[in-house]
Amino acid sequence: MNEGDHATSNGGSSAQPSSSQPAATSSPPAQLEVLMEQEFVLYPKSTSATLQLTNDYIKITKSKSKSAAKYIYLDDVIGCHVLEGNTTTPSKHFICVFYYPMKKKLFSTTTRHRCTRSFGIQCNPQAQENERQANKWKLAIKLIISGKKLTANDVDEINRSSQVSEVRRRNFLVYVNPFSGSKCADVMYKDHLKKLLAEAEIDHKCIKTEKHGHAHDHVKEVDLTVYDAIIIVSGDGLIHEVINGLMQRADWSTAIRTPIGVVPGGSGNALAAAIAYASFGKVKTASVWELLFDCLLVIAKFRLTDMALMDVTQHHQSSGDTVTSSPVHVTSSNDDERCHGDDQQSAAVAMDTATTTTTSSTPLTSSGKKFFSFLNIGWGFVADVDIESERLRLFGGTRFLIGSLIRVVKLRKYDGVIEYLPSMTSHFKPINPDCISTYDAAAGGDHNPPMTSFAAPSCDVKVDEWLKLKDEFIFVMPIYLSHIGGDMFAMPNAKLDEPVIYLLCLRYGISRWRLIDSLLQFESGGHIDAGGDFMSVIPCRAVKITPLSKHGDGHLTSDGEVLPYKPITVSTTSVSARVICYPTNR
Repeated sequence: MNEGDHATSNGGSSAQPSSSQPAATSSPPAQLEVLMEQEFVLYPKSTSATLQLTNDYIKITKSKSKSAAKYIYLDDVIGCHVLEGNTTTPSKHFICVFYYPMKKKLFSTTTRHRCTRSFGIQCNPQAQENERQANKWKLAIKLIISGKKLTANDVDEINRSSQVSEVRRRNFLVYVNPFSGSKCADVMYKDHLKKLLAEAEIDHKCIKTEKHGHAHDHVKEVDLTVYDAIIIVSGDGLIHEVINGLMQRADWSTAIRTPIGVVPGGSGNALAAAIAYASFGKVKTASVWELLFDCLLVIAKFRLTDMALMDVTQHHQSSGDTVTSSPVHVTSSNDDERCHGDDQQSAAVAMDTATTTTTSSTPLTSSGKKFFSFLNIGWGFVADVDIESERLRLFGGTRFLIGSLIRVVKLRKYDGVIEYLPSMTSHFKPINPDCISTYDAAAGGDHNPPMTSFAAPSCDVKVDEWLKLKDEFIFVMPIYLSHIGGDMFAMPNAKLDEPVIYLLCLRYGISRWRLIDSLLQFESGGHIDAGGDFMSVIPCRAVKITPLSKHGDGHLTSDGEVLPYKPITVSTTSVSARVICYPTNR
């Protein structure tokens, strides 16, 4: 275990002020109440300017200048330091603002960039007063960017105070996988994340993983009470490890609520892309580096949202066994009420998160296993590309394009039985459910039994209540995130906190040209329409996949991790992790 890299961010009270002077935006926002106003010296040109602070922006108006005022939006600001000047600077104390705005550079698209801007306090004969003024501005800015809306009374209290307090410093546990993807995770940590944490005045401890399962084993034992969040610099595989490590702790119900932040250091980076989509509405990013800067801003802003977790079970099972919609028990004072209440809506919610009494994600038997999943289950084309392109990891995300071309030329078909329980809470209208659905007539019932039959008060779901799809497929994917890769917008309707499994199926028989068109449109989310009648999407609360194709003609994966090639069941639960996500309205 590499625990030698124990970094503590430095407030930098004696650092040289930043000379970086990117142009702040000149677009005039709505006029808001001015909380603070003061004359500053712009560094390094020693130009005087008036700064006005509101709850949304810092307005910079140069003195004796006809140029338009500039704005630094506080949605983009991640930190503010007080720096000391020296004999070469016009001021003895500066405030330095760190921010990550969207900017368009020459010959490039509009992307997020790291910027700094320093403002010198107008010299006062009393040095302590200069420092106190700088710290007041720092405190006000940090309170606003932490999520607090300041009022004039708050500012008056700051101005009246003889000593300026500090916002509590956070402490993060950082896992870095230096072997993931194109091996850029270590660079992302050293050159970008470490710098961001220092600028945001966040302490951290870094663990560099040395082998598969390292983070899983470490997070099972580490004292999480000293950390405010876990940051993962890797692909989705390490996120899978950490989540399942948390769920194997004795205090799992508390541990799983530890906020998780993501830096896209892998090849797939599905969760990072889903967070960027939920935060900024970005369907795709031009490169992993653009996604990186989006994720860095999200981590520094430290807003939280739930992320639904699914339970996955693999075991051999006879046709007469009873199957539950989730093998995970979540202790709750109203479990009985959820399972036996009379209210139809409550029953629907209960059925979508129904549970049994297993409390651990350890293997069920020597021939079966169970664990938690946050992303998807893959069987067929997409899983094959993911696993078979492992040898091309050095190409980063391009490996998936190369792997897809190979697999289209050598197209496989997958014979299997898909069983599912429709979701009772999703408002998503199923797409082409009848194209591949065949209800088991031997079990009784119509082809499309009424939905109320799935709102029965019992928490036990019997096999004959499941709908079945028996066909030949190109791929089958139960998905629960918007993205299954950094540039694969697989399920536009999926939400991080929504306990719904979207069963995405593509039937065999589609022409290769139409298949290629559908695959190419994964980037924009147009693959569902491009697949036409061959593509089906069904919102579910549980899905079981039973491959009939022989082992060796395909792969089965969960969150990008290869699984034994045998029947698998994925079910919604009422367990949620928490991820760092930053939805903005601007």
